Amino acid sequence: MATTLGLDFDSSDPNTAFTSLTSFRSVRNCVKLHGSTFLASNDTHHIRVFDADTGHLKYVLRVPLLNDDPTLHPEEFRCLAAIVMEGFVLIFRQQWIHLYPLPPSQAEKAEPNSSAQYVPGILPVANHKWQWHIDTLDVIRQQSHPLMSQFENETNLIAASAPPMSLLLRFDSWFPWPVNILHQFILPHNPAFNPSASAPAGTELPYLLSSLSSEPLRPYVVASIPSPIRIFTPSDSILGRHGTALWLDAQTDLSTPSQAGDRGQRIAGKHLRFDSYRHAAIEEPRHAVDLHVESSTNFHAYEDGSTSQIQIFHTQDEDNWGRLAVCEEEGILAVGSVDGKILIYEYA
Repeated sequence: MATTLGLDFDSSDPNTAFTSLTSFRSVRNCVKLHGSTFLASNDTHHIRVFDADTGHLKYVLRVPLLNDDPTLHPEEFRCLAAIVMEGFVLIFRQQWIHLYPLPPSQAEKAEPNSSAQYVPGILPVANHKWQWHIDTLDVIRQQSHPLMSQFENETNLIAASAPPMSLLLRFDSWFPWPVNILHQFILPHNPAFNPSASAPAGTELPYLLSSLSSEPLRPYVVASIPSPIRIFTPSDSILGRHGTALWLDAQTDLSTPSQAGDRGQRIAGKHLRFDSYRHAAIEEPRHAVDLHVESSTNFHAYEDGSTSQIQIFHTQDEDNWGRLAVCEEEGILAVGSVDGKILIYEYA
C-alpha cells in the first residue's frame, strides 16, 4: 500500500502534523513523487506510474526483455533515480538511462485498482548503457541560482524546456565494492527539442538523441573527485538544485588508518560547475586519485584549467552517519544517523 500525507503547518503537535490524504495499492519500492505523479517499482524493475491524488495506475514503464525471456530481471535494470518532465520520464538505472514518452492517460475514469482498467505498457524510445554498474547516483535538472540571473547566456540555457542534467555518481568495480571516486557527469540536452513544435520538429526527443547529431547525446564526465570509503561500506551523496554536492565518506587523516569507518565519518562537498559542459569533456572517467590530500589544498581541475576546492564540513570518530539532505536556499544541511537521530547544521 502507498499512502500520501499532508502537512499541517499550524499544528502545535508534531505527532499529529501529518494527515493521511489517500491510500492505494502499490508495489514495494518508492522511486519518485513529483507533484501528483508517484513512481514505484518491484523486483521486475518495471516502473509503475500512479496518480497520487486518485490512486489510478496510469502507465507501466517496462524494461526491454533480456534474451526474449520475461523471467529474467537483472540488477542492471534496478532504478536508482528518476526525472519527471512534461511528456517524458528519464529513468536512471544501475547500468542504463532510459527515456520514456508519456502518452495521455487512458485510465482517468477507471476505479483505482480496477482489474478492468487499461494500463499502457511503455518501452523506452532512447537509452544509454554505462560501461560499469553504478553504486550510488543523484541527478538534478540544472538551474541557475537566482543571483546569477544577471548573466543572460546562462539564464537562457537553464530556462530551456529540457535543460542539461548534472549527475553525481559512484561506480561499482569488478570487485564486490565500489570505487573511491565520485564522478560528475553532464547529460546534454537536445538543442533541437521544442515541446510546443509540431511535426517534424515535434518528433525530437529532449535527451539522448538529436537530428542535429549523427552520434547519440551521451553523458560525459567533467570532474573526478576523491572520496574514500571502506570495503562494503554504504555511502550517500546528494546534489542541490543550484550545484551544491555533498557526500559521506571516511576520514583521510594520515595519522589514522584510512577508510576506517564502516559508515559515514566525514561530510565533504563542493560546488559543481554547471557551465563545464562548454569545455572539452574527459572521454573516460578517472580510476585513480590521491586520497591523502589535505583539505586546505584539496582541489580538482576542470578541463579548462580552472580548479574547485573540496570542503570538509564535519568529521567524527564514530561511523554512524547514513543519509544526507540539503536546502541551499536556507543554508541547512541534515544528516541522518543509523540510530535514528537527525542532525541539522547551518552553513558557516
